[in-house]
Amino acid sequence: MTLSERPAPERDTIRRRLSGPIRLLSNSSAAGPTILGGIGLGLVAVSAWHLVVELRALETLLPPVVAAALGIVPGLGLIALGIWLRSSEFSPRGRWSVAASCVAGTLLFGALMLASIAVRIAEGRPVGEPEFPLTIACATGGVAGALVGILFVRVRQSAAAAERAEQNLAFVNDVFRHDVLNALTVIRGQAELLPDDQADAARSIVEQTERLQGLTERTNALLRTLGDETDTDLDPIAVSSVLRSKTAELDRAYNSVTVEADVADDLAVQAHPVFADVVWNLLTNAVEHNHRSDPHVWVTATREADVVRLVVADDGPGIPAADRRHLFEETTARENSTGGFGLFFVSRMIEAWGGSITVGAREPRGTRFVVELPAADESALQFS
Repeated sequence: MTLSERPAPERDTIRRRLSGPIRLLSNSSAAGPTILGGIGLGLVAVSAWHLVVELRALETLLPPVVAAALGIVPGLGLIALGIWLRSSEFSPRGRWSVAASCVAGTLLFGALMLASIAVRIAEGRPVGEPEFPLTIACATGGVAGALVGILFVRVRQSAAAAERAEQNLAFVNDVFRHDVLNALTVIRGQAELLPDDQADAARSIVEQTERLQGLTERTNALLRTLGDETDTDLDPIAVSSVLRSKTAELDRAYNSVTVEADVADDLAVQAHPVFADVVWNLLTNAVEHNHRSDPHVWVTATREADVVRLVVADDGPGIPAADRRHLFEETTARENSTGGFGLFFVSRMIEAWGGSITVGAREPRGTRFVVELPAADESALQFS
């Protein structure tokens, strides 16, 4: 009578009796290593027995010893892996995974060898000492399975650690962002209450709080992108109004700069609201790395089919071709905190939005950044 055919009370009793030993084995830190050691010991024993038989039947010494070593060495390796596994940082579940992989490899390779031997027998061919190739196959499969199991557990541990780190970082970011934004709101509210004779100071405080709020949002967007979050909301962004606003702001922020903008009307891209920060980084980068007394910046934006192309060029010293390949890398961001982080931020945001950014030389001198982003329907802007 099968378990399912028994009465319900009897089935529950059997399950309770079995659950204890099963739970004990699954939580045991020694069960997995013991299985590895047992398989290894079995391989050593079979190989040693085969060696004794061969030495009695043959007058030569070296070939039987070599044949035995092909089974004894992997067996000793499994015993060593079992000892290592027992003292490793793997959880009981991880140790069971390694043991299960070892058993599966042993059975798989052994079954394949058995199938090969059976085919030869079916064909009427002689098969001498089938236990020798069968032992070697099981030894190879056992070692390979154990190593694959160890690799699998390590990968799973790394993935779990990365997920925990990402969750912790997201939590810290949310708390930090919430507290900073609340504090900035209070500071801005107090600044707006200052008397008229301190209007300049109040305006400066408000501008700095707005800058810090923008930095907070930019950091949050960057963290979400670096975390490869797929739920990042993209909206239709009015490129024309953003570029006109930021070029005017650049003209006010740098008195000596000359900005020429040629921006088509009603341009829109599918991006994150921090698109304005991306544009600002490109514009300020064009000015801050230009040591001329009267820096010049050219900004153009056009639409070509389903792509909006934004070009920011300057007449600065330019960037050597060898350095352009590393301009958007994270290492450059760390080494160059002035402009590097901004360009790293720019490149990651643009890539996350399905676009691209390239850098080249401007003739006769200077640098030229070209950004291409998927175009959005301009009619959606009035609903966004």
